[in-house]
Amino acid sequence: MSDASPSNCPDCRPLGDVCEIENLQDEPGVQNFPEAAKKLRPPNELLERSPGSREKLLKCFTCGAWFEWSMRIPGGSEDVFRTWIMESLRRLTPKQARAALESEVLDEKKSARYGPESVKRAERFAEGANRARAELERSETAR
Repeated sequence: MSDASPSNCPDCRPLGDVCEIENLQDEPGVQNFPEAAKKLRPPNELLERSPGSREKLLKCFTCGAWFEWSMRIPGGSEDVFRTWIMESLRRLTPKQARAALESEVLDEKKSARYGPESVKRAERFAEGANRARAELERSETAR
């Protein structure tokens, strides 16, 4: 990690605090996140979520800033033949990142009831969350 802080980080500063896009389901890519979003990665390999996941924790490895990506498909559209997909990328404080980690660990534990593979996945995810929490604490004490 460099000495860049989130406020002056060349990689994630263009994202601001919240970045939102919306696209029609069958017409992807009309709106895209800024290029800077492509530089964000899961905090560690154990926190990698499945491609169908609707929420992910991401991190800027240049400055250490945390982000939460989420996708939702709102209901109640007036046009029943078109579905909008809304995505958001939100910068998190360290406290929010810890809470998001806890929430995702609980989600993984809930899915563990679906069989042995999901139990293993939940255990790996919890291990990854523990690593990420320790990293968050180290970065906070270093500041």
